[in-house]
Amino acid sequence: MLHFGKAYCSYPCHNTRVGFRRDRFSFDQFFVGVDLGIDLGSSLERVKEEAYLFWGDQVRVEGNAEQYREHQATWIRTRLVISTFASVALLIALISILNLMLSRVLKRTSSMGLSMALGASRKMIFLQFLVEASSLGFFGAFLGLGISMAFISLFEMAVLSVLGIQVVLGVLIGFLMSFFFGVYPAYLGSRINPVDALRTDS
Repeated sequence: MLHFGKAYCSYPCHNTRVGFRRDRFSFDQFFVGVDLGIDLGSSLERVKEEAYLFWGDQVRVEGNAEQYREHQATWIRTRLVISTFASVALLIALISILNLMLSRVLKRTSSMGLSMALGASRKMIFLQFLVEASSLGFFGAFLGLGISMAFISLFEMAVLSVLGIQVVLGVLIGFLMSFFFGVYPAYLGSRINPVDALRTDS
């Protein structure tokens, strides 16, 4: 509920006078608050009516609800742009891991054939490449978070706000993405024929 007829001003405000009359003071702006549960739109219109009635065109009444909505819209657009760039960077990193693991399979064909000839099973070869891909994602996520927090510390003092669930989620996402993108190269490595691999080496 709005109450008119009372005003609360800060200490320096009462010392400012207009002209030579001590019963008047000037101010640049003041804020009006409403109780919980009061509709802001109708309250803003009521304040405008009273302000225009008293001061006329010399006053401007603004509500912070519109500013809040504009701020939220700007923040959503900013997060969308950052998320888009982050998603593209993540996709590029995952494709790089896939290409790296495929090249490792091609380069280690002879060694995998020799391992199978000495008794290594296809499951062991599959798990070996899968662990390598997962390790790349795990340690890469830790390295990326460390570099990110180092850059954040240059602009903000509170780096601890980044710690916690964000770090766990970052490492978990890096591990899972590398794990899934490493399944195909690991499968190709486990399906190598040891006879053909040893013949190629010779």
